Amino acid sequence: LLLVAIDHNRRERMFDMIQKLIDHITMHFKDEEAILSEYGYSDLEQHRSVHFKLLNQAHMILDQLCRGAYHPDEVVRFIIGDIITGHLLGDDVKFFHLF
Repeated sequence: LLLVAIDHNRRERMFDMIQKLIDHITMHFKDEEAILSEYGYSDLEQHRSVHFKLLNQAHMILDQLCRGAYHPDEVVRFIIGDIITGHLLGDDVKFFHLF
């Protein structure tokens, strides 16, 4: 993603890659919520709310990036900082005891 972002001739490819990543994250969140529902996770609605906020933020970042208001490294920071570190290693560990 970063290599594509550096090459201004490949900006459309970068936008496509980011959209595909958002689509993948969306499906992951839906699948995760379905599994948590099956296991009766008591904080599911709060967790679903976190997913909703993260996806809204992802779409906002992509929109701003397309307008030239964001630099591609902001996308990488969001993915690593908010999705992986913040959510996966922060929020998701709260339900690991179910498995």
